[in-house]
Amino acid sequence: MFAGENGPPRPVCTGRIGTAFDDISTVTLDAPISVAGILLGDQVGDIGTLNMGANSFSSNTFTIGFRGGVGILQRTTGSFNVAATTLVRAPNTLDLIPNDTTGRLVLIDAQATTAATGNVTGEATISGPMGQGLLTLGTDLETDSIAIYEDGRLDAAGFDIRTGFIQVGFLGTPGELVGVDVLDINTLLSIDTSDLALSGGDDVVRDRIVLLNDASLRYSQDPGNRTGLDHEGQSLEILDTSVIDFQFDAGSGSVAPDWIFRWKNGPSEDRVTALQNFIDAGRISVTGAAGWQIFDGGDGFTYIGFPPPTPYALWALNQALVDGVHADPCDDPNEDGFQNFVHFALNTNPLAPSSQSQNYVEKVSIAIKKVITTDYLTMTLPVRIGAVFDAHPTPGAAQDGVAYRVIGTSDLQTPLHVQRLLFPLTAGMPALDAGWVYHTFRLPSGVDSLDAGFLFFELSKGGSQQ
Repeated sequence: MFAGENGPPRPVCTGRIGTAFDDISTVTLDAPISVAGILLGDQVGDIGTLNMGANSFSSNTFTIGFRGGVGILQRTTGSFNVAATTLVRAPNTLDLIPNDTTGRLVLIDAQATTAATGNVTGEATISGPMGQGLLTLGTDLETDSIAIYEDGRLDAAGFDIRTGFIQVGFLGTPGELVGVDVLDINTLLSIDTSDLALSGGDDVVRDRIVLLNDASLRYSQDPGNRTGLDHEGQSLEILDTSVIDFQFDAGSGSVAPDWIFRWKNGPSEDRVTALQNFIDAGRISVTGAAGWQIFDGGDGFTYIGFPPPTPYALWALNQALVDGVHADPCDDPNEDGFQNFVHFALNTNPLAPSSQSQNYVEKVSIAIKKVITTDYLTMTLPVRIGAVFDAHPTPGAAQDGVAYRVIGTSDLQTPLHVQRLLFPLTAGMPALDAGWVYHTFRLPSGVDSLDAGFLFFELSKGGSQQ
C-alpha cells in the first residue's frame, strides 16, 4: 500500500508501481502507515525510492532489491518496525537507526549497519555468494541467533554480542566472525572452513562449542588481560581437522593466575585429560607464551594457563629467594640446618645469618604457664592461618602445604592427650606476619601431677594448597 491508497493492505513495490513500464518511481509517506509488506526495487533496472521523512511504517516484511533491483530509503528520523523479515540483497545497503526493529535481518551480498542493541530481535543471517555480505555493528547486538555462511561476514567492530546461537559456515560454505569485544552465547557452531576471530578475556559460551569440517577459532587475549574464553557447558567438540588456537598476550605468565581458556568441570569428567588429548591431537594449539599448564583450579573449572602461585611461592618471592638458586622448599640458603620449608611453616627468616638462626626459637615457646589456676607445660607456635587442628590425642592440622603435629608425653614413649587452648598464650611473643597465627597446646595434667613432661611438634609437607 502506498501513500493515499485505500483498501486492504498489500505489498508496496516502489520501482514497479503504476504500469508495467514504470520501473523508476518514488513513494513519499505523508503519515505513518501499517502495511503487509514493502518492496523497494524489484528486478535489475528497477529503482524504487521510499521517502519517509519523519514518518514511520510497520509491516510484516520489508525487502530491498528483490531480484537485483535498487532500493533507496530516504528519511530523517522516520523508523520502521518489521514483525517478520527484512531482506536486503545486492547491490543494496541498509543503515539502521536506533528506533528500527526487525524480527529477522537477512543480508544476501548486501551490507547493513546497526545502531541499537535491539535492532534485530530474532535472527541475523549474513550470506555473501559474491563475497559482499557484511553486517557491521554500530553498538552491542542482542538477538536470538546469528547465521553466517557463503562467505558472509559479521564485523562486531569492538562491540558485544549476546545471543543464544551462532552458526558460522553452512553447506560447504564458510563464514567469518571478527571484532567481538564480549561474546555471551549458549551455543557456538563453526563449520566448513569458517574462521572465527575472538579476543578479550570476558567471553562466555554457556552450553556447546562445536567445530567441524576444517573450521578454525582463533582466540587471543587483549594486552594486559589475564582471563580468556569461559566455557560453562559440558560439550566441547573439535572434529576432523578443525582447530582452536589460543593466543596468550605477550605479558602472559608474569602475573598469575593468568588463563586463556577454562572449561566447567562435569560429573566424573577428567577435563585435564580431555584438554591434553585435544592438544596432543593437534585440535588445540596454544601460542604466545611458554610455561602454561592444564590444571584443575579447585573452583569447578579446568584451565589452560598459569595457575595462581602457592602460598609458599608467594612467601619465597617476598623473602627474595631466587627460583632455581635457593627458593626450593628443601634449600637451606643460610645453612642454619633448617630448610626453607621450616622457615615458611614458622614465619621466620630463611636468609638470616646462621649465627642468628635461633630467631625461630623466639616464635616458639615451650614453658610452664598458668592456665586459669593450674600450671601446665605449654607450647605456643606459629601456624599458617586457616589450619584447623583435629581432636586426636596428638593434634594435627594441614594448611598451605604444611602439616603440623603436636605430641606430648611423660616418658618419651607413650603419647598423652594434648589439649589445644581456645585462646593462645601470646604475652611477650613476637608479632607474626600476615598469614600466620599462634596456637597454644598443653599437657592434660598440671605439672604438680607429673614427674616429667615433654611437648614437641613435627612438620611435614602436605595439606591444602589453597
